[in-house]
Amino acid sequence: MKNPFLLFCLLLLALASVAQQTTKTDMVIKTSGDILKVQVFKVTNSTISFRYPGEAVENVIPTTEINKIVFSSGREQSFSSSVPPPKNNSQPPVTNDAPAPPLKEPGNNSTLPVAPNSVAIIPPYFTQEGVYRKDLSDLAQSHIMDFMRKNKKKISVTPVDIRVINTRLRSGNIDLTAINSYDIAALAQKTGTEYILMFDLFKTFKERQQSTYSSAERNSNDHSVTSTATDKDAYNISAEVSLYKSDGTVVYQRRVKPLDLGPELTLEDDLWKGYINFLMKRTPLFK
Repeated sequence: MKNPFLLFCLLLLALASVAQQTTKTDMVIKTSGDILKVQVFKVTNSTISFRYPGEAVENVIPTTEINKIVFSSGREQSFSSSVPPPKNNSQPPVTNDAPAPPLKEPGNNSTLPVAPNSVAIIPPYFTQEGVYRKDLSDLAQSHIMDFMRKNKKKISVTPVDIRVINTRLRSGNIDLTAINSYDIAALAQKTGTEYILMFDLFKTFKERQQSTYSSAERNSNDHSVTSTATDKDAYNISAEVSLYKSDGTVVYQRRVKPLDLGPELTLEDDLWKGYINFLMKRTPLFK
């Protein structure tokens, strides 16, 4: 009985070895000359996200440290600060399937001195079913400001008033529908802050729920029970927070997906607020 079992184990090891060897990896060439053989799954204008083969941990590094990526398909993507700004103001972040768009520069050339230990709360990029919602973006920005004010004893930086930030962004001709395509250092020059805080929020339809309420009515003869049914739409929320230094360095990034937070969230209408609170408490800004 031992020999068949030993052969079975050797066969499993051989199959695992072959599977590992056949796993395609991308090659990330850093500006320092280091080469990373990884699996790249997300590329934005300021960062790339990747995993090492055989691991589930997500790693993020800024594109300023990258010379180019050679994907397993053979396609190459280079990163250079000398690329001119794009003409289309609505280019979204990209993945492996397309080259990254050039970084945008704000339209106004004026710059502000950086206020030490200050943070700009950029209006979050908030979409519902893939469509940008300015009303939800404004609500989310106000909620982040309220959160920092209520927890000011635990917040290590000073948030600049959102009305001041929004005025500076408008004067710099910043297109909020394409906020993720701007250079972080250039945004910091317009806001005059040491830190830039950005959120991405994605709201998608989950299901329609029906609730039934019963009420009893009594008259002189008898009493009756009336049932009322109401429909309510339920949504999934995905959220990502990014904290940058004024020079574009990534300080912290984290993403949470639907159900990641479990029973911590109870109010369906304000589900996104719970995701913001969860992420804010885990940034280096929160002591």
